[in-house]
Amino acid sequence: MSSKRAPRNFYKGKGAKSTGFLTKHGNFHKQLHKIEELVVPDLSDCDLRPYVSYRTPKLGAKND
Repeated sequence: MSSKRAPRNFYKGKGAKSTGFLTKHGNFHKQLHKIEELVVPDLSDCDLRPYVSYRTPKLGAKND
């Protein structure tokens, strides 16, 4: 259903999760257990690069 065919107060949203709640006074309280924590490993001594060239041979391909 889209908001075009729904009642006047219908709000579909974007599918994001709630990270807190509104109080009766209009203040927003964050709930820390709902906030995602990204754990990124230390890659400072890694030899790999994020870019892969299109000229690299494909795996399993014969090099003629």
